[in-house]
Amino acid sequence: MEYPSQDAVIQLHEGIIRQSGGEQGFVSASNLAYVLETSQDIGEGLPEEQAIARKGGYLLFNLVNLHPFLDGNKRTAFEVTKTFLNLNGWDFSPTEENAFSMLKSVSSGATDAQSTEGWVGRNLSRRRTKR
Repeated sequence: MEYPSQDAVIQLHEGIIRQSGGEQGFVSASNLAYVLETSQDIGEGLPEEQAIARKGGYLLFNLVNLHPFLDGNKRTAFEVTKTFLNLNGWDFSPTEENAFSMLKSVSSGATDAQSTEGWVGRNLSRRRTKR
């Protein structure tokens, strides 16, 4: 599987902040590195679709909750998850309203990691070719 690099995530985050506002910078760069590194071990040995949903759910849930950036963690978590899924041949297409609701629910603690994984899985569809 392919994974976004830490540099790619930082560039994505910086673009999100430039475009939609907020404060640039880190609360904890080590939290970002931890989530990105650990995501590579999550779901190993599972069937592909289950593994991809687990990894995507892990990225989304943990980038929101471990709060690596000063601002824009939910927006960045969503885009990183989408990028990861796209890199691996999957489309991720929740409605904007549904995604916003889920991100708020994850950040408030109302949605746990397992439910986040299930939500990612329900919003996946396989592409015929990788981008």
